[in-house]
Amino acid sequence: MCAHPELYRLQVKGNPMEATIAMELAAQDAWLLVADESFSPDVLSTARQMSVANFRRVAKMPVYGMAQPNAKAMASVLAYLTDSKRKHQRVNWINLREEAVVECDGLTYTLRERGDLTEPIPGPATFSPEQLEKLEAQLKARVLASPQRVEWHPSREKQKPLQTCLTMQDIFSQSRDLSYQRLPIPDFCAPREQDFDRLLEVIRVALAKDPSTSFVFSCLSGQGRTTTAMVVAVLTLWHINGFPEMGEEEIVSVPDAKYTKGEFEVSDPSRPPPQGLCPL
Repeated sequence: MCAHPELYRLQVKGNPMEATIAMELAAQDAWLLVADESFSPDVLSTARQMSVANFRRVAKMPVYGMAQPNAKAMASVLAYLTDSKRKHQRVNWINLREEAVVECDGLTYTLRERGDLTEPIPGPATFSPEQLEKLEAQLKARVLASPQRVEWHPSREKQKPLQTCLTMQDIFSQSRDLSYQRLPIPDFCAPREQDFDRLLEVIRVALAKDPSTSFVFSCLSGQGRTTTAMVVAVLTLWHINGFPEMGEEEIVSVPDAKYTKGEFEVSDPSRPPPQGLCPL
């Protein structure tokens, strides 16, 4: 098993109950398109300013992450990265979602099973980025032909029939200031060995073209897969460009706040606990 770690994946790959969506299944009534917004909480409160949830940057590094952007958010983030303060001339945007995604009237939608709308349906593990984007193009055509296949979140009132539908390629091809790539990575698990290889290759090629390039990663909520890719990108940049010098000042979450530098209050176990409290 140590010599062949890929064997650990046999249980997942051999599970007949694992939900995947193939191209020929896209037309079946078992599948619906459901809006992403209710499954992507903005825990960092960046949606108001950046038009996308959980936008963040690694300190002093040209590495950014966020949740799934729509066309408006993509334009907002791109304007932010290329403004007079940050001055990123080349932006590499890497979409990590393994699910088919389309944008309809300003909201992004993902394929989900009619009986369980909480989990997106990933593409088969054998899908290449090109096959996944071909599936999105097929979904776009089906949505425009049959808008009633879109499922609204229960908290939203049903709106007018959909007027527009864009694939991820449609959205990111609107700008010439960025390089867009699709690197599907499974959610809620460690990336596969080939995922690391593909990600490293993308980073190396981009740096070879422009050492000052910036990297933007996105997935459904901008938390799991995005964070993993951001860590890989930072370690790769450090490996290629050298590790940065560590400052003398200790980094804390909140400057001068209690309990951020190890200054924890400890009670004397020999003293009886205060009235109403029980000792651990």
